Amino acid sequence: MENTVYYTLYELHKKKDLDGEEPYLYIITGNKSAGKTTSILLEGLKDWKENGREMLLIYREKNEITSANMLFEDVLEQYPEYGEKMTIKQCADGLFCQLFLDDTPFGFAVTMFKFDKLKKYSPVFRNTYTALFDEIQLEDGRYLKDEPSKLMGVLMAVARGGGKQSRPMKLYLLGNTVSLMNPYFIYFGIYKRLKPNTHFMRGKGWVAEFLLNESAQKAIENNPLFKAFKDDSYFQYSTESKYMYNTDKFIMKPSGKSKYLFTLIVDGIEYAIRDYFEQGKIAFTRDVDKQYKFRICISSQDHNENTILVRRNSYLVEMVREAYEAGVLIFSDLGAKNAALDLLAIDFYRKQ
Repeated sequence: MENTVYYTLYELHKKKDLDGEEPYLYIITGNKSAGKTTSILLEGLKDWKENGREMLLIYREKNEITSANMLFEDVLEQYPEYGEKMTIKQCADGLFCQLFLDDTPFGFAVTMFKFDKLKKYSPVFRNTYTALFDEIQLEDGRYLKDEPSKLMGVLMAVARGGGKQSRPMKLYLLGNTVSLMNPYFIYFGIYKRLKPNTHFMRGKGWVAEFLLNESAQKAIENNPLFKAFKDDSYFQYSTESKYMYNTDKFIMKPSGKSKYLFTLIVDGIEYAIRDYFEQGKIAFTRDVDKQYKFRICISSQDHNENTILVRRNSYLVEMVREAYEAGVLIFSDLGAKNAALDLLAIDFYRKQ
């Protein structure tokens, strides 16, 4: 009989942040069906039952919050001691919703849509102490413009009241292993620090955990329904913890004929970007052609009369992003790879 093991918060809650203090932001990334969401919902249910403290669910779009109560259906079925049914009521013309567990107030679901309007409703959220934002990595890449800032706006609006100007809340950001290039890995600098063997990572005020739940992996792999899809890249991403960072095939020495595209300057270091059209690859290397005058940079500290400062929606960034998504972007070394990720990062907050 197969042993089912679900994720728990036990190890994560023992970790301190980079300053040795208790973190209030937790980032959890792992394979599908690992039990990440269930673990947070159980913590919210337990805190509500034992301490009467309420939970906050955060969503991107307005149309998502009306079904927030459905998130608890499986959990309450597995753990009936917490209650039988979660229901929902729309408030403030749909700006947010209130959750009820067996007709008793349990918490709220809010959206980043018009987050600034939440401020006048701050007293309503005075008893919320645990917040959950699930699916921080999207498979279609359609993030909100400046999404981390919108999330912070939501938190600043609800973490008031209760006799305090700013009330501490624990925030959980959950996601599957989709891509290094998501707004939160970029915002916290995770995309450049993450290595194949990283299990925990610490920052100022936050701790991140990267996990592979082998029980969930085997359950999907052994499901006869998915047997025909085992060679598909989506199946591999769903069962494993694979990002671009942990595959050696992107670090390679290019060869053959090429076309010099531009020179990129990051933190004072120059990188050559060439189109190796015979291989169908775009390469970032240190082999810079000093005679080539098309030089770009992504920060003001590298900008001078001989460079072009690239902003969002540049056709150059779009070209590199398309190569990244197609898996044809290669690098001569890790430094060149990080430079490419820095270039991609400036364009990843827009709404596509």
